[in-house]
Amino acid sequence: MAETLVVKSAAASCDATTGMVAPQVSQRILGEDIAGPMVPLRLHTDGLLYRASAAAANASARIFGWSVRKGKTGQPMTVYGLGLVGKYADGTLTPGNIYYLGETAGSLSSIATTGDAVGCAQAIDDSNIRITRAI
Repeated sequence: MAETLVVKSAAASCDATTGMVAPQVSQRILGEDIAGPMVPLRLHTDGLLYRASAAAANASARIFGWSVRKGKTGQPMTVYGLGLVGKYADGTLTPGNIYYLGETAGSLSSIATTGDAVGCAQAIDDSNIRITRAI
């Protein structure tokens, strides 16, 4: 079955209240540009952060954390984990549905993917998700 990407909002953002209590890892360095908040990131063997991808069931599909802002290659980034809530879509999510790491790097899919059969986020309303998995 072909991947079904969830269209990310141009106004994607993170909820500050849940961000204050969600697990965090600070000062990891970006290995590539990150376009904005709510991007699933992986920790590569070179110690840098890259967009996670579920194109294969391998280390690229291991979500280390989620971005809360955009960033450039070489900049430090704090990543956030379980419980983080944020705006992801513009009224296209189904409340209660599980969403999966996409095969396209840094994306979410509405169906299970090769590298994510469990899911990593749940819609809490038609625009916002809650992070349910990071390794």
